[in-house]
Amino acid sequence: GRFREDLRYRLHVVPVELPPLRDREGDILLLAKRFLGHFNERYRTNFSLEEGHHRALLKHPWPGNVRELANAVERAVVLSEGGELTFQLEQFEDAAEGTQGGASDPGPISVRERRRSEEKAELVAALEACRWNKTQAATRLGISRRGLLYKVKEYGIG
Repeated sequence: GRFREDLRYRLHVVPVELPPLRDREGDILLLAKRFLGHFNERYRTNFSLEEGHHRALLKHPWPGNVRELANAVERAVVLSEGGELTFQLEQFEDAAEGTQGGASDPGPISVRERRRSEEKAELVAALEACRWNKTQAATRLGISRRGLLYKVKEYGIG
């Protein structure tokens, strides 16, 4: 009720109907590869999508559409250790082999584990954005430098 009616009519010159990502199966892998290339460059990594990743990505319903896919790929790049891309997301719990580091399905992750993973990703992203300047990263995150140093040590970052 807060959107100006006249603005809606200005923007509604040519309606563009775009089906949800789950209905555009051919786009999922293309977008995932594009996002992976972008995040590999950003985080200076060299991950690639394997066949097991393809099956997992195609199986997921993607209720958050393209934005959810981009976040999933970035999270996987940031949280993966070693040379293999690992999706650590609850929605991939039924994914085929290869998405969890070659191990069998470990089951759903707890809320606590998911929060820790998200916090670690946020810390790494802030540090990357600030070129690993811990004072700037702490300011960006709204925490003290000492708090950031504690978290960096806790998560084994850098």
